[in-house]
Amino acid sequence: MRLGYLLLKVLEVSEGAPPLSTLPRREASMKNQWSGGQYSFFRFALGIFLLLHFVLLSFGSKEALSNTGARPREEVRRAFGEGLVHLFDSSSPAIVTAALLCGAMLSALFAVGKFDRPAATILCILWANFVGSDPLATHVEIPLISLLLLAHALLPSAPFGSIAAIGRVDPKGTWRMSPRVFGAAWALLALGTSYSGTCKFGTPSWIDGSALRDLLQSPLARPTALREWLLSGSPIPLELATWSVLGLQLLFAPLAVFSRARPWIWLGIVGMQLLQILLLVDLDGHLVGLLWVYFFVFDPGWIPPPKAGRPDVLFYDGTCGLCHRTVRLVLAEDSTGDSFQFAALDSKLAREVFPAPQELPDSLVVLTAEGRHLTRSSAVLRVLSRLGGLWRLVAVVLLLMPTRIRNSGYDLVAAIRHKIFRRPTTSYPLRPTSCARRWLP
Repeated sequence: MRLGYLLLKVLEVSEGAPPLSTLPRREASMKNQWSGGQYSFFRFALGIFLLLHFVLLSFGSKEALSNTGARPREEVRRAFGEGLVHLFDSSSPAIVTAALLCGAMLSALFAVGKFDRPAATILCILWANFVGSDPLATHVEIPLISLLLLAHALLPSAPFGSIAAIGRVDPKGTWRMSPRVFGAAWALLALGTSYSGTCKFGTPSWIDGSALRDLLQSPLARPTALREWLLSGSPIPLELATWSVLGLQLLFAPLAVFSRARPWIWLGIVGMQLLQILLLVDLDGHLVGLLWVYFFVFDPGWIPPPKAGRPDVLFYDGTCGLCHRTVRLVLAEDSTGDSFQFAALDSKLAREVFPAPQELPDSLVVLTAEGRHLTRSSAVLRVLSRLGGLWRLVAVVLLLMPTRIRNSGYDLVAAIRHKIFRRPTTSYPLRPTSCARRWLP
């Protein structure tokens, strides 16, 4: 812990922040640009992963976890103690099944953001009981997921996008990703990655550059064309790749000190893991846990919105509940507060700007800073792109889809939106008074 604290101190100095010695201990921080909506995206994805894991495991709980099935490994007992494995080791199949169903329900609450911090705390304890018992999870994956659940329990409650935030006047609220929690996660990842590199440094196959070739020749390797091409060619590229991986891991912690280096070392380590998972070797549980950690330490500020001289104008249907929610999403996730202005489709401005407003779709229209007007899926892509961060990444993924398919999906949602979302009683969405200036007449 002291080593992690020292790394946090160095990280803060590199960000230009005052040294820890000049700040109250609670003010120690590391900059990040996680927004409530983007973090809710992460929380929902992790919650669904946990939900599916508990549900799938419940079908084989008697054989896999209870006192009638597999026993925890003795080395795991010695490493983690009796307490963590006691629940599943000595419980009947009925109790194990009940615990797994409870885990599934808690995962659902965690995913949607309702009582999510207490749910994360209980899930952390329940998940830890899988050590040595769950055949679908490795002993490395389990503590990584447990640490993420513990980190969530330490964060503020009710970020935008959670059920707990519904009905709040200010959609953004006061939520922010705790710099201390974010910095601690980076410190643990950096130290763990470099420690893994030092362990490899003493292995002859990593020193002579043959480690990746050995991996490709192992039973774990996938029979892909890339594998065959790498093995059939000169050994020099594989040797260089081996030393590059080793160098990246060894230098990860020192480079993490510098804020400008973090996006690149993050991209390098994630790319290395994805290549291993998707192309080279079978999926390993510890890699799954690491990918969730990589997601958590990602800084959305690394993907800024495109530059524009003036704000776009987002025209919306004042009688559409989904449109109101979209406007609140923009209010919450627009980090600068000057990327969008708003106006209803039946406003005076809409009649002045569009010569035939009755021909526009009665949902969303974006008038860009360059004077173009975008409708249907193109309008959605523009909104997501100008929000930046994960939203811009989602826009890039959607942009890869054919326009015809995107517009068909948009039209389907537009056709049923009034059946799903209650029609609002006013053309203005719920908003704080400080945002009223962003509405045009």
